[in-house]
Amino acid sequence: IEDATGLRPVLYRPPYGRILPRQLSLLRGLGLHTVLWSQLPGDWDERIPAHVLHSRLGSVAGGDIVVLHDREGGRRSLAVLLRALHRVLRTKNLRTYPLLQFTGAQ
Repeated sequence: IEDATGLRPVLYRPPYGRILPRQLSLLRGLGLHTVLWSQLPGDWDERIPAHVLHSRLGSVAGGDIVVLHDREGGRRSLAVLLRALHRVLRTKNLRTYPLLQFTGAQ
């Protein structure tokens, strides 16, 4: 990632949220902060109807971390979900903040 962007990553989201204690130690040694999530609407599964994804976003609350996936062929659905999430946040008077602000990572 650093070679491609010129920026050194400081956050790590383990695939499927699975991580072993020895991996945590290794990641800390690399200066990476592990981040999990509290809301997983399921946008990676194309079989889930859009209205179900939208209803899952309705349970978002303050302090939640929502995982959405940017994947080949799925950018249109991601855009739809981002608009839906924006409406939910606005309705609940919630704001978004940079994740780095809450991790202590620089």
